[in-house]
Amino acid sequence: MHKRRQLAAWNYHIWIGLIWLLGSASVATCEQPTAIHRWAIIPLDDQAKALTDLLTAELSDWPNVSLLERVEIERVLEELRLNSSGLVRSDFSAQFGRLANADALLLIGQPDAAASSPNDKRNAQGELRVRLVETRTSLRLLDMALSTVSVEAIAAGIRTELRIARDKVLLPANQRQIIGVMPIKSEETGDFLASYCERLTTLIEVQLHRQPQFVVVERRQLQALMAENVLTGVELDLRAATRLLEVGVRRSATGDGIIASCRLLTPGQRLSAPVTLDVASLNPTELRNAIVNFVARDRGIESSRITSLSSEAEAAEFDRRSEWLGKANQL
Repeated sequence: MHKRRQLAAWNYHIWIGLIWLLGSASVATCEQPTAIHRWAIIPLDDQAKALTDLLTAELSDWPNVSLLERVEIERVLEELRLNSSGLVRSDFSAQFGRLANADALLLIGQPDAAASSPNDKRNAQGELRVRLVETRTSLRLLDMALSTVSVEAIAAGIRTELRIARDKVLLPANQRQIIGVMPIKSEETGDFLASYCERLTTLIEVQLHRQPQFVVVERRQLQALMAENVLTGVELDLRAATRLLEVGVRRSATGDGIIASCRLLTPGQRLSAPVTLDVASLNPTELRNAIVNFVARDRGIESSRITSLSSEAEAAEFDRRSEWLGKANQL
């Protein structure tokens, strides 16, 4: 009987100890600080101030994001002897990030700087361009232009895109899928598929850009990474993590479909054999879907996790962003 009482008492103390340990672990988990990323929202001109104020109010409530005060932004710009518009350059945005301890810059302004002709400049007057730049890598995680007819409409249109971009900022570097989309080429003689290739390139960039797992490197930065012999540690890591999507297309023998040769290249490594995709349609969105699914499979991502827009939303998205995806590569 005495031994039974001792055993019962021992079991009781063990249970008390386990409950205490579990409670302590739970408290520790709850108290463990969540990583906070510092963003700077910066208007590049007077036309951007209204949208800047609206987005500042909204993003102030976002978890995991802390916004730099305006006085702190001005202090760093003064230290760099720089106007805010200079932050579109990757070297200046990186310097700003280091001095301000900022993880990302949300740059808002008229897209005049991207305009290459007087016509472009006139058309740009009614638009605002919004860019989210990660300062450590200079990657543009968001780059889009929206009509300035209504500031509230702009904010509503950009909200989803900003959340996708925020998730990419928060994603650990080793979980990102960094893709450089090389201009798609026709494997036929002549220019019959030239416009098809341009549209398909943009469709693929837009679709990959919308996926939370993927970061699309703009062509200008991609060319610098591939061509530069002297790179910093961050740039070397970025080049090593980047996969290049190379695609060539031709019409099928019957003329009512497209055959694509696709492969993902790793810089500095031996070329892999291309994968052939045969799509029984001339619709570029169907080939786009097949190519994006090929990229996802190659990177170990289930195709069910690839999200798409509705046809109507996709058409609007393409019209709004196709021109600016091209212009982003020129800045």
